[in-house]
Amino acid sequence: MIALPVLALLAANVGLGLFLGWRYLTGQRSRSLLNGIHLLLGVGALEALAMVMNGTPSGEILAPGRLGSTAAILVAVAMFGGLLASLMGGRKIDGADGVLLAHATAGFLGFVVFLVWILP
Repeated sequence: MIALPVLALLAANVGLGLFLGWRYLTGQRSRSLLNGIHLLLGVGALEALAMVMNGTPSGEILAPGRLGSTAAILVAVAMFGGLLASLMGGRKIDGADGVLLAHATAGFLGFVVFLVWILP
């Protein structure tokens, strides 16, 4: 299954994001290493998603459609929103919670749209 690496990266990223979100909601400070791993998983998932949309080196491609593009856009929005939330969060800027909520929502929706796209 060509989508399995993307699914694994996205699922690991969502799981780590849930853990980081739980730590944030309980008032615990997240470690920079975990935030960095979360960012790298997101970049890797976005790159792998783009590759299966446009064709792998072996020539395989997932069925084209708007759902793949929508999933990629949502993951990209989540990635940049998370970076912005991380930059804002260290300085206690007003609105950082809203940016973090938008990041989590976009990431979760991107994962769900990807699942809808690949599952028959």
